[in-house]
Amino acid sequence: PEHFIDGVYRFGIGGLHSSETCRTIVAADDECLFDLDVTSYYPNMIITNGWYPKGMGKEFCDAYEGVVLKRIAAKKEGNKPMADALKIVVNSSFGKFGSKWSALYSPQLLLNTTITGQMALMMLIEMVHRASPHAEVLSANTDGILVRAKKKYVQDILNAAKEWEERTDLNLERTDY
Repeated sequence: PEHFIDGVYRFGIGGLHSSETCRTIVAADDECLFDLDVTSYYPNMIITNGWYPKGMGKEFCDAYEGVVLKRIAAKKEGNKPMADALKIVVNSSFGKFGSKWSALYSPQLLLNTTITGQMALMMLIEMVHRASPHAEVLSANTDGILVRAKKKYVQDILNAAKEWEERTDLNLERTDY
């Protein structure tokens, strides 16, 4: 689709980002506007693939997974203070993969995670466009995309998103606007 080809995406150390200008987006009456965000994207990717900093050993995966699961449970329970605190713990742990002064230092793991994440998010974008040529991916940022589509095509997009979840063993959260 034309808008997919015209999209400009930047690949960086932290993740994938689209390059759109500042704008206001309003969905028409026959359209939906929604986010598809990956639940604890990088942490779940690390856990699913069994990746760990060499200096920490495989035990890191179990400990990290425990914190990630506590965060997800707190978020589902509506315990925002706990979910937000654990989000900082989980995300800063990932960030320490790039700090040579950290026991978690693992530049290869940092790159494995971000590059795999960027490619998987591009795959989601492509799958959305293939599911509905009328869908527009308006924005992308590290762990999710903003989609505008005709209401009659939303289920096709959600079916593609479900297929993406099955392929990646990750989960998407939908937020409607």
